[in-house]
Amino acid sequence: MRTQSPFVYGFILVVFAVLQNTLLTPLQISQVRPEFTLLLLVFFAHQRGSMEGMIIGFITGIVIDLLGIAPLGFHSLIYTIVGHIFGLTRGKMYVDAITMPVIFAVAATVLSILTALLITLLFLPLRIPSVLSFSSLIQLGMHALSAPFIFGILRVSKLCRERDTQML
Repeated sequence: MRTQSPFVYGFILVVFAVLQNTLLTPLQISQVRPEFTLLLLVFFAHQRGSMEGMIIGFITGIVIDLLGIAPLGFHSLIYTIVGHIFGLTRGKMYVDAITMPVIFAVAATVLSILTALLITLLFLPLRIPSVLSFSSLIQLGMHALSAPFIFGILRVSKLCRERDTQML
């Protein structure tokens, strides 16, 4: 079986980051947008491992930082950490159709919120209420509901190597 290049995963994430910040902005609920790139990163990091998850996460985060108004490095740090943590799951967990995508999505969202909170505590303490708000719960629910669909689409698209989702 041919192995996908990490550049394919990185390219998909960068394209989706651009789409998320341009064309997909109407997918808001109460001024909250789902971060589909975060869910894609979780899936790809699980497929590729920790090192490639960090690299793909960093590159995607930089693109998101350049497209948005967040300080340069904000999303790249968050996505690098998420890529590393979920890359550690490679070969250690079986990802089924519903349960694990939801658990991964909730864990990744909580991890990104906690990392954003830590960065905000250190550098922008006046912005803490914007990190810990009701919109975080809305985003958590949006990610939990959309993760099984996104993971399913990625499996069908053959970006998933079935042996990488099996337990060792």
